[in-house]
Amino acid sequence: MKSPRVALLRKRLQASGELSSDTVDNPEVFDAKLEQAVSRFQREAEIDVDGAVGAGTLAALNVSLESRIDQIRVNMERARWILRDIRDSDDFVLVNIADFNARLFRDKQEVWETRAQVGRTYRKSPIFRSDMKYVQFNPTWTVPPGILKRDILPKLKKDGPAYLKEKNMKLLDSSTGKEADPSKLTGQT
Repeated sequence: MKSPRVALLRKRLQASGELSSDTVDNPEVFDAKLEQAVSRFQREAEIDVDGAVGAGTLAALNVSLESRIDQIRVNMERARWILRDIRDSDDFVLVNIADFNARLFRDKQEVWETRAQVGRTYRKSPIFRSDMKYVQFNPTWTVPPGILKRDILPKLKKDGPAYLKEKNMKLLDSSTGKEADPSKLTGQT
């Protein structure tokens, strides 16, 4: 791709350190080095890494330094209130919804980390703080009706039974509890 916008992207990534300021023959050409720099930015911003400047990447690139500083201030204040009770705890689980992860701490040292499933903005994950006696990771999960209707069924109709296999999901007959054939639901094989 060649565009004057590519030269602006190059300057932006050089300013934030993802791209070296080496001179190039044509700064308006989207080359392999620029693609690698975009990928580095995406990894750092925790955006799906594809090396392309889509809507999400463009929005993240356009956040001003002042806005980032404000975000840090707000999050530090939030952490001051939320985390104050765990300062006295040696063992705890901390779920970072914004970062999609959960961490286990023993003797105040992180000993385990995993990805966490988080609700969308319009279906928020509950936020709570509590003493726990036990926690079950990766439990059997039944898809709630709203998620089934809005998310799963449209993808199942579009992609067929392969969608369930890809997501490691099974369709169960509600009356027998036995696995059912999803192709009968979608008409696809």
